Amino acid sequence: MTASTQSAGFFMVPAGECHADVLLDITVISESVTIILEPRDTVPPAVVRDLWFRWLTGHLNLLLDVVCTGPTADAEAVQDDELVAEVVSDTRRTLAAGLPAGGAQALVRLQELARTCRFLLGLAHDRAVVDGSLSVCHSQPE
Repeated sequence: MTASTQSAGFFMVPAGECHADVLLDITVISESVTIILEPRDTVPPAVVRDLWFRWLTGHLNLLLDVVCTGPTADAEAVQDDELVAEVVSDTRRTLAAGLPAGGAQALVRLQELARTCRFLLGLAHDRAVVDGSLSVCHSQPE
């Protein structure tokens, strides 16, 4: 399957436009992260890096909205929320800055964003399980 075929199934979410009825597809986001973090001998071409950046931008915009609207249950969660707020702020700045021009630097930025995406996915999934505020699915390959 080509990258363009894989990207056809992804739902892009603009920043600030997460809705309660948006389905969080754990499998799609996890597979995107796995593809980006896969070890490789060469830097992918710019068109692939741009595609990956669009994937991560959509996934992260969805996840950032989800974790920013999650409930705070207790004092310990407030401290955790401060850390999450820093991650959210840094991620938004990084997305706004886009990819560096150099291929190797762009790949490193993509890998950093992919790791952040994995962290936020876990956090969003945990919040969905605890408070039931989000629909979560694990899509099946075709």
